[in-house]
Amino acid sequence: MFVQIIISAFIGVIFGFICSNIARKRNKNSMLWFQLGFFFGVLALIALLLLSLKNKSKDPKLAEETVALSNSSSILTEPLHIEDKTSTTLDQRDWYYLDSAHKQAGPISFSKLKEDVKTSAISGTTLLWSEGMENWVPLNKLSYLQMVLKSE
Repeated sequence: MFVQIIISAFIGVIFGFICSNIARKRNKNSMLWFQLGFFFGVLALIALLLLSLKNKSKDPKLAEETVALSNSSSILTEPLHIEDKTSTTLDQRDWYYLDSAHKQAGPISFSKLKEDVKTSAISGTTLLWSEGMENWVPLNKLSYLQMVLKSE
């Protein structure tokens, strides 16, 4: 009886650890997923994987360039749709970015954003956000924005 309890606890810890690591990589609450993995084992692991698949296939019109940031202050508004990506729209938006210490900076105008990219104050790995975007996204994942910034 005692051996069965120890084995069950050990298996629970293993599933908890696996769920926690996957959750952390997918910007989910790792402590919650550890507990779910511990108590529900393979069911929690399957649920976590299914949630991730559901989020990836949410809407085919969404821009592919979204990266979730594990910062709770980054709860954002509407998704950026491909048809919203016109240079006029980009020009009229206020832009925000996260510096190397992940401190929010902005709002800045599109022209200031363009200037900061040219002077390398904002690099390809800098996370950007503007109204209408679902999440903070690295500049190097926003191919359309990079093209517009370099063409002007």
